[in-house]
Amino acid sequence: MSMSLSVVLEKRDGSKKQKTEQELYLLPRVLGRLDELATKRGWVPLGTFVREDPALFAEMADDLDEESRATIAKNIESQSEWHDPSSCLTTIEGLLAYLKKTDAKKLALDLGEAQDDLVVKSILQDEGCTLAEAVCKDLEDCVRQLGQAAKSHCGFRFEIG
Repeated sequence: MSMSLSVVLEKRDGSKKQKTEQELYLLPRVLGRLDELATKRGWVPLGTFVREDPALFAEMADDLDEESRATIAKNIESQSEWHDPSSCLTTIEGLLAYLKKTDAKKLALDLGEAQDDLVVKSILQDEGCTLAEAVCKDLEDCVRQLGQAAKSHCGFRFEIG
């Protein structure tokens, strides 16, 4: 289960060290589908808040062709390091409302192939819940963490590692 999503809060001068939060293993596997749902409803996609790791890019850059390397480097250079949590909270709250009110058959179509991912199946078995319930748990954890960022007036970013 190596791929996970973490919420990283901006450290302000004089503030205490950020508490290490739980890594979320399900969200990276459904992020594309959640972004599609968000875009259809006019919300900012969650992927907007993911900060690509320049060090990871540097490790794989030699394996890419020149055009791909230039495109990815340009994207990394232009990305924001920190984001205001308010627009992300709007998206997450909208997604939570949608996931909680939509019937299981419709959600199965919306979340697509994520349900067949072996890691997703393992997570669902460990947690003893449906995919929609597990996604809601992760999104609720993000709301809690982003609420801290909003309360502290600091930025945040998602990191996938």
